[in-house]
Amino acid sequence: MRKVYVFLLVQCVCLSSFGQNYFRSFQSGDWNQISTWQSSSDNISWGAASSTPTSTDNIITIQSSHIVTLVAPETVDQVVIASGGVLTDLAGLLTINDGLGDDLEVQSGGVFILSFTNTPPVFSPASATARIRTGGILRVTVGGLTNAGAGVNASNFIYEDASVLEMNVLFSTDGVTYFPNVNATTIPVFRLLSSLALIGANNPTVINGVFETDFNANFINSGTKTFRNGIRGSGNVTSSPGTGKFIINGLTAQLGGSGSLIVPTAGFEIGNSTTVTMISDKTVTGNITLLTNNSLIVLGNFNLTVSGTVGITQVSSYVKTNGTGKLTLNTIGILPGKLFPIGITTINPLYILSTTTTNYSARVVEPIMPPIYNDQQAVIRTWYISTPANTPGATIAFGYSFPGSPGEVGPFYSNVGPAEIGVNIAGVWNIHQTNLIPNTNPFVSGTYAVVNTTAINYFNGTTTEFPFVVSNNGAILPLDFFITARAQKRNGGADISWKVLETDNVRDFELQRSINKGAYQTIATITPVSRQLDYAYSDVSPGAGTNLYRIRANRLAGGIRYSNTVAILNGSKGLLITGLAPNPVHDNAQLTISTAKQGTVNFQLYNSYGALVRQWQSPVTNGTNTIPLNMAAIAAGVYQLSASADGEKTIFRVVKE
Repeated sequence: MRKVYVFLLVQCVCLSSFGQNYFRSFQSGDWNQISTWQSSSDNISWGAASSTPTSTDNIITIQSSHIVTLVAPETVDQVVIASGGVLTDLAGLLTINDGLGDDLEVQSGGVFILSFTNTPPVFSPASATARIRTGGILRVTVGGLTNAGAGVNASNFIYEDASVLEMNVLFSTDGVTYFPNVNATTIPVFRLLSSLALIGANNPTVINGVFETDFNANFINSGTKTFRNGIRGSGNVTSSPGTGKFIINGLTAQLGGSGSLIVPTAGFEIGNSTTVTMISDKTVTGNITLLTNNSLIVLGNFNLTVSGTVGITQVSSYVKTNGTGKLTLNTIGILPGKLFPIGITTINPLYILSTTTTNYSARVVEPIMPPIYNDQQAVIRTWYISTPANTPGATIAFGYSFPGSPGEVGPFYSNVGPAEIGVNIAGVWNIHQTNLIPNTNPFVSGTYAVVNTTAINYFNGTTTEFPFVVSNNGAILPLDFFITARAQKRNGGADISWKVLETDNVRDFELQRSINKGAYQTIATITPVSRQLDYAYSDVSPGAGTNLYRIRANRLAGGIRYSNTVAILNGSKGLLITGLAPNPVHDNAQLTISTAKQGTVNFQLYNSYGALVRQWQSPVTNGTNTIPLNMAAIAAGVYQLSASADGEKTIFRVVKE
């Protein structure tokens, strides 16, 4: 019993002698001055310290507004630099032990300054660490502390997401990786505190974080410069001749700041599966290359201006214009022109050549805004284009994928044409040119393009954006003429009827038919009768499958107008939504659906998140049916309307305004 008692007493004495005091700074001063500190045995009651803290003490805190300076050899552990507190190593004689808790912790707003040349802290044992928390700052003000795998790049420094490494001196760059141990989602900040020139060597420099500077930085020499998670700040980032290319290749990255960005002749590369988000307007002098799959620059509401080109290697890489932000390319001339690899959910590239050498800006909007008459026969995108030139004589290739991703082209769009280009002027859609043939896009592999052969000269020397759209002939219907068509299945044939507003300026009507999305062919020509507004024709031999019909009105004064598209499903089953007017819908609209036989159709309306918001049924006859659609109680947005019957299904996009 006596032996047990003595053993417990010895243990108690040993424990009480370890870490018996907490310390906190009382004022700014040297670490080895007692007046700098307060101490406490319980971390509650504090008084003037009777000694200075050592590695055997409990938590040592440097409080806000206090600057504590190391001027002599010190061995420490469990040091916390709180927000507003500063610990400066002026002696280069600091040893950090690996004891209880974090060995040295820089909290958000705290600053740890290394100010002794070539001598970083000694970590003893080697498992000791200095942890830079989110918002914490490690500042280097002397040389010799930034070599590969040593100094601030040693594995003992643990950088959390949004921790900061500040550099007030020229830093090592010859094969050096900063933040070498962070994972792909941990993004520290590399920040310059002064203007630096002649940065860079002939071996790569890698910064596994964001490069941030409000001061000028000039890079040199042939080694690549990787800013993994982007570049930001008001400082100018420039490159000298012969500088290795700039690279951004993180999963996520930022680009912005008021400073200019002059990239090397070797280029500025956005890596594989990298999304760069613009955080302000930015001008890049030089060329940008988007690599391989899913290399994206997301503009949001910010503008990206590039003096050179923006090149891509895959159709899934593009500049995403998901807001009001525009891509501007400078000095576009007649040859060779420049590519705008823009889009939102798919790439919809432009290639612009200009008789007048000038700058152009462009963005893509989904869906077609303002709406055209029939977007189901169109590429469901609007290209907003502007230039400061007046009537510059532009030739523009409008690109898209075919058959494309869902929602990129309308279900009745024919890729064999004929196609037309429309331009919206003062809120009214006008047809710029018709009878164009889509071709394989030579500028972006995997896409097609419709190119005007008549110069585009609507630009008026202002920054006004002009909306452009591409469709099959007849989908862009001007407001000065309107034809309503209807189709009905009868005795194995198709009865097509149409109603017009007037015939005084109509030379003739052409009834055109497309079988199973093939090219439209004229199957009948009808001469109008004065003051007769209703017409009909029977197609006794519709093709097997889906027959689309439309009326082409050829006008005496020149010009062509088209009706809506109607369908006859020549088979035992099937259904097809061919139109909705108006679309966008305010409160009420008329839905046109063609069915192969009489029956009941089930309708479901889904929002953009895929949630069912409404469902109903409606009886139909074989042929064309017009069904009222009430959207008054539906919130504004983009919806998918699904119609199904007898195992058949058709989808139509509805926009509620």
